[in-house]
Parts: sequence; C-alpha cells; structure tokens
Amino acid sequence: MFREEEYIRQGENDDEIKKGIYWKTSIGLQRVDGLEPSKYLIDVAEENIKGKISLADVQERIKEYYEKNL
Repeated sequence: MFREEEYIRQGENDDEIKKGIYWKTSIGLQRVDGLEPSKYLIDVAEENIKGKISLADVQERIKEYYEKNL
C-alpha cells in the first residue's frame, strides 16, 4: 500500500505534506476506476514527495517506463 499517510503525518515541511495529499488523491482516483498503481509509480511518487525529483522528472520517468514496458 502507498505510504502517503506517513508523509502527511511526518512531513518535514508543507511541500511534502501537499505532495503526499496530491499523490494520495491521484492514486485513490485510480483505485476508484479499479486500477492498482504499480510499484514503480509508488516509488516515483515517493521520490517526488521527498523532493528528490521534480514533477517534470516524474512525467519523463513514467513516459519512459511505459514506452519500454508496453
């Protein structure tokens, strides 16, 4: 399961908290549609929440992942 609650509760700053909420929402919307997010997406989301990569990096990584794996 996505560990977004950890970031919401223990986020070191408002940016981490906001990103955790945004990711939780987007993953929740996928689940509403009956989709289960991949481990890869969860890992990329956590890197973004922690500030290791930007949203542009997230988009590029996901694009590359699907180009290689679909």
